[in-house]
Amino acid sequence: MATLDEWERELGERVAYIELLGELNLSDEQVKNIGEKLAELVQHLGQSEAFQIVASKYPTSLAAYLVAKGVHGYQSGTYWASVAEETGLSGTNAQQWLGQFFEQFLQTHHLPTFRGIGGHRYVTIILLHGESPPIPWLIFSNIFSIQSFHILTLSEQAPRI
Repeated sequence: MATLDEWERELGERVAYIELLGELNLSDEQVKNIGEKLAELVQHLGQSEAFQIVASKYPTSLAAYLVAKGVHGYQSGTYWASVAEETGLSGTNAQQWLGQFFEQFLQTHHLPTFRGIGGHRYVTIILLHGESPPIPWLIFSNIFSIQSFHILTLSEQAPRI
């Protein structure tokens, strides 16, 4: 089993070469390993302090974990329950912290933020970074936003002149 330091080193090296975090292709076993490491921190330090440490020392591991949980754990419109169950990061405050962290991570690493796409603010962008979100309601309820998906992505990446 890898430590969070090892995960951060490995994933941190790879994140510079991808466009969507789902391209990191974490397996179920790897996701579970990262989740267990996060849970150990939450258990020893408490939710608030653990989150601060993970966000500052292991940001790539946390962001990759959140996306992989969407790929491997999203079921019937429920995302946060599987994250909370595995890590101990639970409640509305944790969801808001994790969502805000994720948005900031994307901005810091110049990854697509999918502004204007609609849906649930944090869950939608997490699932979209998983490359193939299992959420058909997104396709139907946001058809015009999805049509402008590539325009939004390109405009976020394009330098301003």
